Amino acid sequence: MKQVSKSRFFVFCYAVLLLLTFYGCSNTRYLTEEEELCVSVKLKVNSDVKVDKKEIKKELDKIAVPKLNRQTFGVRAKLWIYNATGKAPKKGVKRWLKNKLGEPPYLMSKIDPDKVSEMMVSRLNSLGYFNSKVKYKVSSKEKKGEIEYTAIVVTPYMINSMTFPTESDSLNSRIRATHYKTLIKKGERYDLDVFKNERARIDLILKNQGYYYFNQDYLLFKADTTVGKRMVNITLTVKTDIPEKAKTQYTLEEIYIMPAYTTIADSLKGKADTVEIEGYHYINTDSTFHPKVIIRSVVLKKGELYNRKAHNLTINRLMGIGVFKFVSIKYTDTIIDNKGKLNAYLYLTQMPIKSVQAQLEVITKSNNYTGPAATLSFKNRNLFKGVELYIFNMNGGFEMQFGATQKRFNSYELGASAQLYIPKFVTPFHIRNVSSMFVPKTKFDLGFRILHRVLYFNMNAMHFAYGYTWKETAQKEYQIDPISINFARLITTTDAFELLLQQNNFLRKSFEQQFTIGSKCSFTYNSLVAMDKKNQYYFNATLDLSGNTIYLFQSLANSRPATQEDPYKVMGFVYSQYSKILTDSRYYLWINERSKIATRFLAGVGIPYGNSNSMPYIKQFFSGGSNSIRAFLPRTVGPGGYVLPDNAVKTGFLDQAGDIKLEGNAEYRFNIISVLKGAIFVDAGNVWLIRKNAELPEGEFNINRFQKQIAVGTGFGLRIDVSFFVLRFDLGIPLRKPSIVDENKWVINKIAFGNNAWRGQNLVLNIAIGYPF
Repeated sequence: MKQVSKSRFFVFCYAVLLLLTFYGCSNTRYLTEEEELCVSVKLKVNSDVKVDKKEIKKELDKIAVPKLNRQTFGVRAKLWIYNATGKAPKKGVKRWLKNKLGEPPYLMSKIDPDKVSEMMVSRLNSLGYFNSKVKYKVSSKEKKGEIEYTAIVVTPYMINSMTFPTESDSLNSRIRATHYKTLIKKGERYDLDVFKNERARIDLILKNQGYYYFNQDYLLFKADTTVGKRMVNITLTVKTDIPEKAKTQYTLEEIYIMPAYTTIADSLKGKADTVEIEGYHYINTDSTFHPKVIIRSVVLKKGELYNRKAHNLTINRLMGIGVFKFVSIKYTDTIIDNKGKLNAYLYLTQMPIKSVQAQLEVITKSNNYTGPAATLSFKNRNLFKGVELYIFNMNGGFEMQFGATQKRFNSYELGASAQLYIPKFVTPFHIRNVSSMFVPKTKFDLGFRILHRVLYFNMNAMHFAYGYTWKETAQKEYQIDPISINFARLITTTDAFELLLQQNNFLRKSFEQQFTIGSKCSFTYNSLVAMDKKNQYYFNATLDLSGNTIYLFQSLANSRPATQEDPYKVMGFVYSQYSKILTDSRYYLWINERSKIATRFLAGVGIPYGNSNSMPYIKQFFSGGSNSIRAFLPRTVGPGGYVLPDNAVKTGFLDQAGDIKLEGNAEYRFNIISVLKGAIFVDAGNVWLIRKNAELPEGEFNINRFQKQIAVGTGFGLRIDVSFFVLRFDLGIPLRKPSIVDENKWVINKIAFGNNAWRGQNLVLNIAIGYPF
């Protein structure tokens, strides 16, 4: 390939930039004489008194600033596509481009500055800034229009007092009893949103006390501004004309459960057979479930006051057991002897109990193995009529490793697994669920797989786990596996792989001790479920233990201690003994609806001891690859400052591992056009050994020099995001290489995009499915 000089390369980039700028500027030539493109809407907040201008501007921006035509690097690409494809293409690619990728111009005629100003004044009033004003100025040049609003804000009104209803009837007395939790505080600014939240707070309390027909619209706030000094007295009252039902407390009378309701016919399936159990009427049409299994998820109780919390809790628990597609609760009311009575009807629409699913997909792994895979899955959501979920999977696939030394069909895998989830704690002793909202689950997981890696080995692997999963809240989840067993065994190996094991004792020990028997526990906090939050967090901590209990018993029973030459065994196999912990912390900052900053920090350590002097291969840490430090090939970073010999590189078995891992990642993610997203990223980290190893010089962790062994990379990414599927391309560029023998490991000054040899040795293209974190 002919080498391209740096000067020509940058001239080309400059020409492309000029071309894009030209097209971006030429959008106005498609407008008529009367039309103007709105290119800017600005807002200023002025005040002669001390006010929170930042908060006011944030609130008014929601009204003042429309969604103008998007710009990327100063170019309105979507608008250009809309214009360039013609006025009204009837079919073909142009029509698709115009309607799917294009964006119509946002014209000045769409904006009514007088109306917008009125809306902003109204919003200022709702925030307590009464008598404030909003002015605007419109300017235009060369078919481009701009609007600048100026809000002149005065001193806000403050709360002087808050008075609750004084009437002595039951409803008003209960409202008055909530005063100590009021959101309206003396000395705080008048805020209409706070009043709305206060009404919702009182309404929920009343709903939980049996007032089924009460509505928050029945609450009325009266404001008295005659106090002076821009202070206001607030009085809460109940409207006088509310229905009698709204003043009545209701008690649950009869509760009917219909577990085979169908929305299609708006009726029950089959012949109904009502079973009276624990005070409930269970309409047992087809005996699909054991009635007690369904009833234990119902929190509504006969004879108790209607409670909105119990209503929502019942729906959440019934949906959480995983066999119902829809759950709804309807009520009918009567008043007997001036007492309200409610009959509750629980309509439960089942999912298909049994299902078979075939899935074809492309799998990408952290070590850049990519290839097609197929999975055949059978599900039974009610195995023993106790809503137990049983899943049986058979899968297979073959993979190629892109970007590594071997670029050929070099791995295939076949496997089968079975999981059973029981919707309760299955233990010899009683365990109380920490949350009444979420149903706990007991898990049994058994699986087997065959892995064939061309030119190296054939391996069989088996796993078994027994454990529990439960949620404390929607954000907090726990998982404990008291029993977790993994067993992997090399069946056949090639001469090349045997030679590799002879040359690398550390790798040999890692493959020998592939039998782990212990327990795992993890905690996850995930606020990503709240999609409307500007700041989002994710944290996971996993503790993995192996061999400790069995080692204790064997050491007590044996007269000899375990040694490296003669370790303890179970059924003739050496087992691993270690403690490992890994934390994954993430923070996401939404800048606006089209861009955000995503960060991640990984920290982990695995310590072998007792029966082991090295971590098993499947439990070691690796760095580099599409979900790690993307400027380096997978598993080629570290350990520490270790330099891989040339003969090892030629074998193609690049699995550089460690016992300690530190890694940080940061991305700026932004929309480019339609489903095409972009990202600029920086990755840094490495792996280290817990102990010094003569075969891997400078591979151990040293507190005084580990920071000098950090690998750093940067790059640019393109992602095709169609919500249910994300295809990712990340081009990584190394900035710092810990394997360089020189003291200065930074290689920024050696970047040469125009040099073929440099590109071949340094640029790493990662192709993957899904986001890296």
